[in-house]
Amino acid sequence: MIIPGSNQSYMDEMIRMQNKYHPDCLFRRKEYSMVPEFDCAGHLHLRVICNKKFQSYNGIVHGGVLSALFDHSMMLCLFGHGFYGYTVRLNIKYSDKVKINSEFTVSAKIVKMRQNTAVELTGAIVQNAGKRAGAEAVFWLENKK
Repeated sequence: MIIPGSNQSYMDEMIRMQNKYHPDCLFRRKEYSMVPEFDCAGHLHLRVICNKKFQSYNGIVHGGVLSALFDHSMMLCLFGHGFYGYTVRLNIKYSDKVKINSEFTVSAKIVKMRQNTAVELTGAIVQNAGKRAGAEAVFWLENKK
């Protein structure tokens, strides 16, 4: 049971769901530098540092990696709310480059439930106080509340 406004309860639920449904997810490997946090509104903020292994052009994080991080952060957000499901659609608009070896935040929040069968989320990537990308997604829910 999630207690609204308690960021620890979102974290506990996210960990429980992740262990149950995503135990072998590629982003759980030690080579990734990520720290998830929930705010009291239930929005996920994933602090990330990508090194040279994740670059495309020199010094720039590959767009495909950023896309995967949006997808991952949105799933973690769903886990924190006690849901799991599958990506139906993920639309991304890149507005600036994301530099390697410099922390950035991938955020995700639920914006609309569709009759308990699907959920719409939005997200953003921010680095050095500047928005680098935005995303909108729809996830099909497997477990219904």
